[in-house]
Amino acid sequence: MTSDSLSYGIWYAYTQLMDNSERKQMLGKAVAEARLKMDFLQRDLAWAIGTDQSYVWEIESGRVGDGFDRLCGIADVLGIQVRT
Repeated sequence: MTSDSLSYGIWYAYTQLMDNSERKQMLGKAVAEARLKMDFLQRDLAWAIGTDQSYVWEIESGRVGDGFDRLCGIADVLGIQVRT
C-alpha cells in the first residue's frame, strides 16, 4: 500500500464521519468566496453553469438537497476534499 492510498483511506474515513449538512455549508461558503473573488454575481455564475440564480443561492446557503448528496459521493470517489 502506498502512502497516497493510505492518506486517501484516512481522509475517506474522516469524511464519512462528517455530517453532510456541515459539508453543504462548507461547500456553499467556498463557492460564494470563489464567486466573489471573480467579481461574479450569483446570476453570472448561474448563467455559466446553466441554471438559475436561486439554485446558486441554495448552494451558497447550504440548502441543496439530493443533488449535493450526489456531489459529495462523486467528491468522495474522486478523492476531492471538502475542507475549511
